[in-house]
Amino acid sequence: MLTDSLHIRDILNLQELKLLFEDFSTATGFTTGLIDPHSHELLINTGWRDICVAFHHTTPGTKNHCLAHNTPDLTKIDQPGQIHIRHCPNGLTDGFTPIIIEGHHLAILFTGQALFAPADKEFFRRQAQEYGFDEQQYLAALAQVPVVSEEKFQAMLRYLAKTVTLFAKTGLSDLQNHQEATKKESLLQSIFRASPTGINLAVDRKLYWANEKFAEITGYSVEELQGKNARLLYVDQKSYEEAGRRLYGSLEKYGTGAMDSKWRRKDGSVIDVYLSASKVDLQQLPGGVTFSVLDITARKKMEADKALLATAIDQAAETVLIHDTDGIIQYANPACERASGYTCNEALGLKICFLKNDKQDPQYNERMWDTLKQGKVWSSRVTNRKKDGSLFEENVTVSPVKNQQGEITNFVAVKSDVSKEVQLERQLRQAMKMEAIGILASGIAHDFNNILTSIIGYGQLAQMRLAADHPVSKNLNLVISAGNRAAQLVKQILAFSHQAEDDYHPIKLHLIVKEALQLLRASLPSTITINEDIATDCSPCFADPTQIHQVVMNLCTNAKLAIGTKDGSLSVALAEVEITNPEGMADSPLLEPGTYLDLTISDTGCGMDHLTLSKIFDPFFTTREKGEGTGLGLSVVHGIIKQCKGEITVTSEPGRGTTFHIYLPVQEGESLHNPPVPEAMIPGSERILLVDDEELIIDIHQLFLDNLGYHVTSTTSSLKALEIFKENPTAFDLVLTDMTMPDINGIELAREILKIRPDIPIILCTGHSESTNEKRAKALGIRKFLMKPVAITTLSEALRGALGKD
Repeated sequence: MLTDSLHIRDILNLQELKLLFEDFSTATGFTTGLIDPHSHELLINTGWRDICVAFHHTTPGTKNHCLAHNTPDLTKIDQPGQIHIRHCPNGLTDGFTPIIIEGHHLAILFTGQALFAPADKEFFRRQAQEYGFDEQQYLAALAQVPVVSEEKFQAMLRYLAKTVTLFAKTGLSDLQNHQEATKKESLLQSIFRASPTGINLAVDRKLYWANEKFAEITGYSVEELQGKNARLLYVDQKSYEEAGRRLYGSLEKYGTGAMDSKWRRKDGSVIDVYLSASKVDLQQLPGGVTFSVLDITARKKMEADKALLATAIDQAAETVLIHDTDGIIQYANPACERASGYTCNEALGLKICFLKNDKQDPQYNERMWDTLKQGKVWSSRVTNRKKDGSLFEENVTVSPVKNQQGEITNFVAVKSDVSKEVQLERQLRQAMKMEAIGILASGIAHDFNNILTSIIGYGQLAQMRLAADHPVSKNLNLVISAGNRAAQLVKQILAFSHQAEDDYHPIKLHLIVKEALQLLRASLPSTITINEDIATDCSPCFADPTQIHQVVMNLCTNAKLAIGTKDGSLSVALAEVEITNPEGMADSPLLEPGTYLDLTISDTGCGMDHLTLSKIFDPFFTTREKGEGTGLGLSVVHGIIKQCKGEITVTSEPGRGTTFHIYLPVQEGESLHNPPVPEAMIPGSERILLVDDEELIIDIHQLFLDNLGYHVTSTTSSLKALEIFKENPTAFDLVLTDMTMPDINGIELAREILKIRPDIPIILCTGHSESTNEKRAKALGIRKFLMKPVAITTLSEALRGALGKD
C-alpha cells in the first residue's frame, strides 16, 4: 500500500522516465513534463519549445502570465482521468492530467506548448513588439510549434498518463531500479510481441533483436536471426545495397526512412515487404535502427492484378462501359471511341442508351431493364448510331455488378462491333439464295430449252418453206423472235445461277470498260458528267468480254436512272489492287487474299435505303415501274461476277448516291478476241446418228437435217443408240446427242462410242452446263458443244465444223 509520505520518485526512476519523455517528444513534437501536485515542483521537463524557453520564460511580463495561470489550475486537477486544457495568455495551449495511484495523487502530467489552429501571426507580432522580442526570431520559434487537433492532443495526453501510471504500478512490486527496468522491458516486449507488424533492432546492419511477427514474416526463428547480417533477408546483393543506400541515406537526413523491397524467406520464397526505419538515437546513427516490416505480397499481387485488368480493358477491342443503376455511364474504355466516335470523356455522364437510333424498338430499353433488375445477364444485337450519324451493328452483353450483400450497384456492358460480320452474313445469304435459285433454274433449263428448240426450230422450218412475202411469214418471224427472247431469258437465269456456258478467256478489262463507256455517252443527258479513272496497265482477268460489257452497261444505266433529270456525275474507275485483309475492307467482300482488278462504278443519284439494298441482287426484284424492267439486270450481273470467281459489293444511302465495287482476280496470259461466227445454211450428205429423249427435238432435227441432205438415223433412247452403233460402227459419219437423258447421259454415251471408234465426230447438245462444259467435253474427245436452244444455222455450221469441212 502507498502512504501519504510516498513520493513519485520513490517508485519511478525519473531519469529513465525523462528519457522516455524525450523520445516521445522527439517522435511527436509534444512538450512533456511531470509536476509535483503539492509543491508544484517541476520534476521532469522535456522538449520545451524555444518560444517558451527563450522568450516567454525570460521576460517578466510573459513569465508572470504563465505563473499566474499555472497555480490555480494545478490545484483543481485531482480526479482520475481528468484532463484540463489551458490556453495560455501568451498564445499557446497546454494540457494537464493527474497521475493517481491507488487513490494517491502522486503527480501531474503536462504536455503542450502547441496550437489547435494555425497561429494568428498578427497576435504574436503584437506580442513581440509589446515585450521587445526580436520579431524575426520570435516568429521562427513560433513556426516550430506543432498544430494539432484537440482530439489528438487529448489522446496523446491520455496515452502519456496511462504509460506513466503503468510504469508507476509496475514499480510497486520492486522499488529497486533493476527490477523496475526489468518490468518496463517486459512490458515493452509484450507490446512488441502483440504488434501485427514485424519489428527488429539493427546495429550496423546486424539483427540485434526481433519480435515474433518479424520471425514469422521471414520464416526464421528469433534465435536464428539474432546476430545475423541483414543481407540474409535480401534476394540479391543489388537489392541489399539499394536498401542500405536509400534507407540509411534517409535516416541520416531525416531520421526516418521507408521503401518497398523484396525479401527471400528461409524456405526460398520471395515476398514483397514494406520497410520503415527510425534511428534509436536521434542524434547519431551508431545507436542502432528500429525497423518495422509489413508483408505486402498479397497487396502487391492485388495491385498487379488490378493494373493488368485495367490494361486489358483499355486495350480490349470490345467496348466496355460501366454505368450505375440509373443508366449513367461512369467508365468507358478507349474502344468506345473506335466503335462510336465518342471519346471516353464525352461518354461519361451520358445515358447507356445514348447511341440508339430513331428506328429502334421503343420497348428495347424497357425489356433490357426488366431483365437487368432481376439480376440476370442481358444480351442482344442492336443497330446503333455513331457520332457522325452512320449506323453500325453491335452485339451487346450487360451484366449486373453486386456488392458483398448481393445488392446491384452497377452494370457492365461489353459491346462488339459486328457490322462486318453482319455484312458477311448478308453476302453469304445472298450467295445461298443465288445457289438455291441456280439449282431451280438448272432443273428447268433442260426441259425449257427443249421446248424452245421445238418452237424456234419448227418456226424456222416453216419459214423456209414459205415465200418471203407470204402473209404467214411475218407471224412466223414474230414466233421465232419471241422464242429467241425466251432463250435469252433462260440464258440470263443461268447466268446469275452460274450455269451459263460463255466465252471465258483472259481479257484486258480496260478495253471493254472504255468501249462500253463510249457507247454509253450518246445515251446520257448533258446533265450527267462521266468521270473516268481507268488504269490501262492492269493485268488481264478471266471473263467473257460480252458479259463484262453487259455488266458495265447495266450498272451505268442504273446510275443514269438513279440520277434522273438532276445534275449529277457517274464515276468509273479501274485499278489493280493487292488485297491482304478482305475483312478489314469497308464492304467486307468474300475474297481470298490476292491481286484483283477493282472496277468501281459510283453515282450521285438518289441512293437506296437499307431494305432496298438487301434485295437488289434478288431475281425479278426491281424498283422501276411495271413494264420498265424484268428485275434480272443486277441478278445477272451478280451471277456473271461470281462465275468469274469475283465479288461484287455495294454501299448506298438515301440521297447520298451508290457505289459498286467489282473485284475480279487477275489472270496470267494474253487477252484473246474470237472472231464472230457467220450464220450460214450449209448442206451435207453424211450419215448422222441422232439421239435425244425428246420426240419433238428428234422430229425437228430430223426434218432439218433431211432438208440439208444428211442421212439421219434417230432414236429417243441412249441405250438403243449405243446398240445401233455397236452393230455397225462404220455406218455413221457423226453422232449428234443430247446431254440429259435417262439410262446413260450424253457424256457416257460419247465415252462408250469413242471406245469403239475413237475417230467418230460427236456433237453434244445441252440445256444447261451444270454437269459439263465445252472445255471438259472437248477433253473427252467431243468435237462440238452446243447450248440449247440451237438455231438451225448454228447447227449447220457445227455439223460442218465437226466433220472437218468448215
